[in-house]
Amino acid sequence: MQFTKIILNRNQVNEVREAETILGVETVWRNLRTGEILSLPRKGPGAPPPLPVDLPPGVPPPKPPPVLVQSVGHFIPEVGGSLTTAQKENADRLAVQVVSMMETPW
Repeated sequence: MQFTKIILNRNQVNEVREAETILGVETVWRNLRTGEILSLPRKGPGAPPPLPVDLPPGVPPPKPPPVLVQSVGHFIPEVGGSLTTAQKENADRLAVQVVSMMETPW
């Protein structure tokens, strides 16, 4: 998980006037029945080779590449916003993105 706070604007006494937060998580979608990695890039020119599903005994499977999912939260302290409200906005937006990814046909 990655969390970043960026100050966009300050007032005359160097207090935060406007800021945004970025929340990012890396996800790997895997079919738990077959072990197939669902979040691999689609086949096409320049696509990486598929990861093997059936491996010899004792050989650990290669680590699949993660998919980065990010959301942006925005807050203005002068109108009642806070870092907490921005984090809540991040979490809500990230949850919507993750659920939307699960609905996407792989």
